[in-house]
Amino acid sequence: MEEKRYQYYFDDEHYLLSYVHDVYSYRYHWHDDMYELHIILTGSMEFVREGQKYFLQPNDVIIVSPGMGHATFALEPQTATLVLRFSANAFEEFLQQDYICRFNFVSDSSDRQTVRYTHVRFYCAMLLQALAADDAYTGKIVRPTFELLLVTLFSRFESERSDIYQPKNKNIPDQLIQDVIQYIDENYAKKISLEELTEQFNYNRTYISTFFKKNVGMKFYDYLTRTRFSAAVWDLTTTDLSLTKIALYNGFPDLKTFNRLFQEMFHITPAEYRQKLAVTLTKLPNEYWNVKELSDPNIKLKLDEFIGIT
Repeated sequence: MEEKRYQYYFDDEHYLLSYVHDVYSYRYHWHDDMYELHIILTGSMEFVREGQKYFLQPNDVIIVSPGMGHATFALEPQTATLVLRFSANAFEEFLQQDYICRFNFVSDSSDRQTVRYTHVRFYCAMLLQALAADDAYTGKIVRPTFELLLVTLFSRFESERSDIYQPKNKNIPDQLIQDVIQYIDENYAKKISLEELTEQFNYNRTYISTFFKKNVGMKFYDYLTRTRFSAAVWDLTTTDLSLTKIALYNGFPDLKTFNRLFQEMFHITPAEYRQKLAVTLTKLPNEYWNVKELSDPNIKLKLDEFIGIT
């Protein structure tokens, strides 16, 4: 499937990137040079940000500020989010603010339909559709709409905002977490343990375990299992490998364990998941996600809903 990521440059430093993301992965990562807004369109997902775990449903909104560690994991097939990324110095350029705005808001069932979240969904849907149109009017729509989004974020989410007067790269998570996450990403298919991490990074077991839980929001073994599921789900939906090979190639000791853990997480078997989400994709280097077409009826319906078209 052709990628449908839509990008717009205001100048050499300031940009927008928007797309609809088919959620598969659970890779903990961070961006030191951008904000990232997620709006749940279909399905449900687990979202970890700065050590806090959130369970998100359609219409929920969450923001990731520069330097915030985060990860996503789909809890059911065909989970999709609208993603809007923009440069870390956007508030400085467009609102003349000489600091980084660090937001920590996330909607839930009690407030996802409030005015401020309705406005965020509206502006993000407008920006995505304007970028996708890529015509003579795109620039005339994108800049004022983006400025309105920034104003909304800055003014309507003041209580969930802290202003940081320091270089943005000071917000990058502790180097130890970066190193541990990278080690898991590179070795999840092997038999790895907390004891192995203590030897690898020269910290005692209790410290590694507590530090990991505090920063990532879950226990080491829970994160390792989700990382293995991320790779296994990709193999289920993009290859014809047998279930046994998928289990063994991704760090599970045997098919029986893989089936049991998979059903606990997804409430269906791996075989049922493969049948339900059978797609043909080409895996992109170092990527764990796919981009959905805006013509998808379910996606179009949600975007129209956000904009107010009935």
